[in-house]
Amino acid sequence: MTTTFGEMYQTKLQSIDIGSQLKNFSIGLIKNQNSNHPLLISLEQIHQLVHSNIKVYIERGYGLDYGISDIDYVNRGVDLIDDVQSIIHLSNIVIKYDPFILEEYQFLKNNQILLSCISDDCISNEMALILNSKKITGIALNYITDKRGEPLMATIIANTFSNYAKSIAIGIIVSSVIMSFSYDRNIRQTIQLNPELIKSIYCFLGDICNPKIAAYASVPWKDVLGLCWDWN
Repeated sequence: MTTTFGEMYQTKLQSIDIGSQLKNFSIGLIKNQNSNHPLLISLEQIHQLVHSNIKVYIERGYGLDYGISDIDYVNRGVDLIDDVQSIIHLSNIVIKYDPFILEEYQFLKNNQILLSCISDDCISNEMALILNSKKITGIALNYITDKRGEPLMATIIANTFSNYAKSIAIGIIVSSVIMSFSYDRNIRQTIQLNPELIKSIYCFLGDICNPKIAAYASVPWKDVLGLCWDWN
């Protein structure tokens, strides 16, 4: 019987088809409401995603507070969208800095992935029920850690670098998550192949995986390890 995560990973990870990149994979970026927050990804990194066959939609005005015009994005192959509802409708992964709000939850489609910062008290019971009914997977940017277990976002934000430099650093994380899910395999397999994401997954296909978030939302929680790996 395995006793550690490392042993479990080595013995329980089944043969996984790495797969080829999906032909129609899209992301949607919702603009920051607080311009003191850095952009989650730089203009150059978005350009690289477009060149990697990722369809990118951004909310009009996404970069204006940061000196980046809408035409700058258009020139790099991005589609501008006027409303959040359309961005959510068009995207496999929906990305924003702040936690998603109830109105945005109501626009979700089945099996989407949400990528944002979250807090323990940002998901109400109504929101949790929507996540469950839509089989949503949620990844908390501020819960992604480095090899020492330190939260990467907190380290980057606390640094004295410019917002531009912070955007590049955060963008490396965001781009990595996007590319990990852009291949033709299911979400469970993607997480198996990227176990560094485990601590950041607060919702897996509709099941809340964080006990504090589940307690606030008054719903049961499930261990993501049990959901993603076969322990039998």
